[in-house]
Amino acid sequence: MINQINKQVFKIAAITSPIIALLLSIPIYLLRENKDIKFFPMWFLVLIATLVSWWFNSIIFKLEKPKRNKYWFRITLSLCCALLLSFSPINLKELMGLHLFINDDKTLILKLSTLFSINLIVFIIFDLVVSNETAMVLNKENAELKFSNLEAEYKLLKDQINPHFLFNALNTSKSLIKSKPLAAEQYIVNLSDFIRLMINNQQKSASLKEEIAMLENYITLQKIRFEDAIKVSIDINENFLGYKLPFFTLVSLFENAIKHNVLTNEMPLNIELYDENEWIVVSNNIQPKFVMATSRTGLININKRSKILTEQDIEVENDSNHFTVKVKLQMQ
Repeated sequence: MINQINKQVFKIAAITSPIIALLLSIPIYLLRENKDIKFFPMWFLVLIATLVSWWFNSIIFKLEKPKRNKYWFRITLSLCCALLLSFSPINLKELMGLHLFINDDKTLILKLSTLFSINLIVFIIFDLVVSNETAMVLNKENAELKFSNLEAEYKLLKDQINPHFLFNALNTSKSLIKSKPLAAEQYIVNLSDFIRLMINNQQKSASLKEEIAMLENYITLQKIRFEDAIKVSIDINENFLGYKLPFFTLVSLFENAIKHNVLTNEMPLNIELYDENEWIVVSNNIQPKFVMATSRTGLININKRSKILTEQDIEVENDSNHFTVKVKLQMQ
């Protein structure tokens, strides 16, 4: 951070020093008695004093400062710089053509007032530059830290998906092996393809088209298990297929519906997937079954990931007949 501030200070010093020297040299030049004195040597002398003041203030900035009264510590040292310069062996009367205008007693006062003015102006500008650059660096660091935290949080949330899904899939395989061996074999083959597709996607979001493709593989798996006890309707506007949503959202919502409802051929679970004003909607009829100690972890996970991606919470509606979840789509 200090290196970045030093670069900005150097740039500001190069721009402002000639201007400060010009503004302070003009009144002295107009008050001169010796008309042979040229303006440029006078301006150059003030410019050197201004650059020395910048240099001294940059040294002060790098010093170890007391935790309390840092500001007054810098002001005191900065004014000491002006005091030291005022005692430098410079014949101010000759250089500035003032030998007929002031006497010896006033030379030191003129030097002090000029150098204190230079140093005060430099100190104010320097302090503004340091404050501004420090704020910019801190804001940038905070933004990077926030982004890193979001990335880490998203990775953690995403990593929670796979074990949860695999646990359910393995339980399903186990039950099918006992009751439907041929169906279990087909289920495991499809499950292998589905897991490969899931693992290969390492991004935090997926297009709606990619999510639907993954969902269709998932539905194939569930059809092997439940046959006609689950019915799915998908009605999506093609204009939204390129929009983004959190990875694995649709599968998680369908899995949530299957987990909490009774599925039989006589009472099939009907799940609808459709779009609604740049929101994706998953709705199912309610046929509740007893689930021990449900924690709604799936919906909480989806909501957190959706908020990171779109800054929008999901919307959940339950009217006792249908359970509906809406997730905001993110434009590409």
